[in-house]
Amino acid sequence: MKINIQSLHARVGEKTLERVTAKFNRLSKLFDRIIQCDVTLKKENSDSKEDFMVEAKLAIPGNDLFAREKAYSYSTAAYRVYDDLASLIRKHKAKIRRKSKRSVDTFLSDSDEEAY
Repeated sequence: MKINIQSLHARVGEKTLERVTAKFNRLSKLFDRIIQCDVTLKKENSDSKEDFMVEAKLAIPGNDLFAREKAYSYSTAAYRVYDDLASLIRKHKAKIRRKSKRSVDTFLSDSDEEAY
């Protein structure tokens, strides 16, 4: 899996980049068909404490998965985005399993009818 990280409107330290990269590398253990992960780190000028935003888009066959979170630091926002994407991956895998099971069941029911 290829990870692209870009930061907008702020400088990001090496430790933060390493943490974000390590966190998103773990997604490949959940789903081996991830082609690419685009991560954007943004700093917004707002009055709230949660002005660090992390957005991530996973390119997978079929659909792309996207998550966005705000927090008081890039690391916290990245962890939240990771959790959101992990949940989306689990849902996507369950959907794939349901579709493949349904196609096998229809194939088996069609072949049973032809046998009689």
